[in-house]
Amino acid sequence: TNLRAVPMSALGLGALLLEGRDPRAAEWLDVVRRSFEDFHDLYEKDGSYPEGTGYATYTSGELILLLHALRRRHDDGWADAINWRGHMDFFLFTRMPSDRHPEGHVNFGDGGNGFHSDVAFWIARHYRGGRAQYAAANHAGPHRIFSPVFFDPDVVPEPPTGPWHARRFAIGWFVVTTGFRSRDLVVALRSGSPANHEHADRNSVILKAFGENLLVDAWHPPYERR
Repeated sequence: TNLRAVPMSALGLGALLLEGRDPRAAEWLDVVRRSFEDFHDLYEKDGSYPEGTGYATYTSGELILLLHALRRRHDDGWADAINWRGHMDFFLFTRMPSDRHPEGHVNFGDGGNGFHSDVAFWIARHYRGGRAQYAAANHAGPHRIFSPVFFDPDVVPEPPTGPWHARRFAIGWFVVTTGFRSRDLVVALRSGSPANHEHADRNSVILKAFGENLLVDAWHPPYERR
């Protein structure tokens, strides 16, 4: 989770910085590699993340800093262990903004906030992902310090087509939506295995329509903070 991604990425960046300056740098990077190999399958093969979008953007936002540095030295194998295009779909197709909570996402736990543009711009940049570019420009939360670093204007935004979007995610969530704006309809159902930050309410339903959250998770509904 983010509790592992943060120190792992920090140690990895430190090891890369100290390559050729400290004889221990290679050993530190090996520790990071072994940790990453134990960690990356927390992301499902379709890119979905069991803790929900709020914790996914926290974890991924830290992790991409290390992966970006590794790619700058032409070590691409690390990043490709995660389905980043699918991860971007998880962010976009669980979007559930309402009039009172514009950053809301489908949430079966306590992680229902949105994603930041730095993660989406990074995915768009490195995987030439038009859908990620579209999501970053139109449906992401706040820009962050690395958003302009990762932004590549040559990636053409590609909005999803069709009046309906249906996604069955490997974490056991099924989401149907007519779009990603406040007035759109969202219906979500959940099953799946246990996960950190989730609630044990299998077969529950979330419903949003016309800017209002009508059926929500009882313990942490995606309402605005006040």
